[in-house]
Amino acid sequence: MQIKIKRLGGFAGLEENLVAVDVDTLPKPVADELRERVAQLAMLSARSPTPVGADQFHYEISIAEPGAQPRTLTVVDEGDPEQPLMQQVRAILDLVAGKP
Repeated sequence: MQIKIKRLGGFAGLEENLVAVDVDTLPKPVADELRERVAQLAMLSARSPTPVGADQFHYEISIAEPGAQPRTLTVVDEGDPEQPLMQQVRAILDLVAGKP
């Protein structure tokens, strides 16, 4: 599984590549948790309406798996640290960065 995460938007209209990782190259416990986090993010994303607002950051999470169509999930950062979608995005970023 390949995961790429970009952060886009904001007042200045930024585009920043945050992560590009091949999950299969990571230690098994980290890879397993990443797969679980991505699955949770996909499930939450399917049930959440996309918020509307100017100047918000949004994250594009591209996922490529062997035998499956590549897909992209978009998460809008509404500025609420308790937002479940953003909690998953932060957890994925922390896992890739090696943070506990």
